[in-house]
Amino acid sequence: MATLREQQSAISNQQSAKGLWPRYANSNQLKAFGHATRTAISQRLTADR
Repeated sequence: MATLREQQSAISNQQSAKGLWPRYANSNQLKAFGHATRTAISQRLTADR
């Protein structure tokens, strides 16, 4: 069992990581995902012609 102080520090670490993660995910991953879907859709449209 972890001591109470260790548990509190682990919880605060998880909360700070949760605070950082969505900002990072939204900025970089959505850009990459949007770019990938745009190129895939445009390639599919040009292939259909």
